[in-house]
Amino acid sequence: MAAVAALVVVACCVGLLPSNALAAARPPAAESKHATDAPSTTVAAGPAPNFTAIMEQCNETYRIDMKLLQELNNTGSFREEKDETPMCYLHCVFDKGELMDTDGTFNVVRVKDMYRTGAESESRRAQMDDMVAMCILQRDETDHCRRVYGFVSCLMTEEIIRFGTPMTRGVQHDA
Repeated sequence: MAAVAALVVVACCVGLLPSNALAAARPPAAESKHATDAPSTTVAAGPAPNFTAIMEQCNETYRIDMKLLQELNNTGSFREEKDETPMCYLHCVFDKGELMDTDGTFNVVRVKDMYRTGAESESRRAQMDDMVAMCILQRDETDHCRRVYGFVSCLMTEEIIRFGTPMTRGVQHDA
């Protein structure tokens, strides 16, 4: 599984927040238009954040079940797309992991670096870079939670289409 998806799969997850708690903790919608965000205009990556700690921290606010993340990685979507808690969990990880800024702009360099970690060949890395750029350019959501979910969903769906199944580098799935 690609590193962006892999960082989502390793989370400590139990239960879901009640829907009324979600509204109080929800991040603001972006005011700028993101459909025109060019990958070359985003900030370069610095040292990688500690994603294990970030994921644990985000799970304190947006509690989700590991099965939801496995579902996203395996199918490219959540079965229940009306529940925004998992989407906001993803946003939290992207925000705290510096994969997205507070205005909802993706840090393309960092996302590409994370996603292609461990790719077997330069050809595969190039395809992954293309997928990241394509999925970012397709984003027109103003809600940050839905924007990150749309991006990850696009990425996982493209991975399934191009490579047949999600990659499983270093990620263990329950049987």
